[in-house]
Amino acid sequence: MFKMLVCALVGLVAFAMIASAQRPQPCETPVQWEGNLLQSAPKKMNKTILAKMSYDAVNERVHIIDEDSRSGKLPSFEYIMLFRERRVYRITYNDKDEKICTAYRFYKPFRPATIPKNYYYATEEYIGSSLPGAGVLVKVFYGEYERRGRSGGYGISVTTEGCIPVQSWVYTEDYGVINFSFYNVVVGIEDPAMFIPPSNCRQGGSLKHDDLIHTMY
Repeated sequence: MFKMLVCALVGLVAFAMIASAQRPQPCETPVQWEGNLLQSAPKKMNKTILAKMSYDAVNERVHIIDEDSRSGKLPSFEYIMLFRERRVYRITYNDKDEKICTAYRFYKPFRPATIPKNYYYATEEYIGSSLPGAGVLVKVFYGEYERRGRSGGYGISVTTEGCIPVQSWVYTEDYGVINFSFYNVVVGIEDPAMFIPPSNCRQGGSLKHDDLIHTMY
């Protein structure tokens, strides 16, 4: 009887080890990268945001600028988000094309674009086609969060090669499902000076009506 029990326990341990080995392990996403962002939150926002995003997890900061700036037009929005300094700088332009910078206090924590610690592996799939050269193979992970008494779900899909984030989503009570798509991603920060705010920023009031900021963080 004792031998049978030992054999059963050994079998269970071996099965658990095999199952653990088969479970895809989370990779490390790049800590600094730049790319284009496509964001939508259908529940409350009646528009889709297209922007260039620079992400720096090392220093916990994000820079976002309207994609129209690439075509020579003045951007309709630009944000410098410095989480350690608890500041957000919003830059706009007046009818004379003069830059206006407003600084705001911001107390939300930095949310890294990485695989959740309490992750669950969902699936592995192709974006596009599984035909050679016609798609990108990604792994999909998801998890849950609780912050300030509220809970929700979030997830991320990353490339199997390089662990580059290509899509993430988060559910909040206020905005429903918020989708983020990343493309043209390049590892590294080309110009760190973009995180330096203008010297003449005025102090602003509240950011509570800024949907872009509140859907980002």
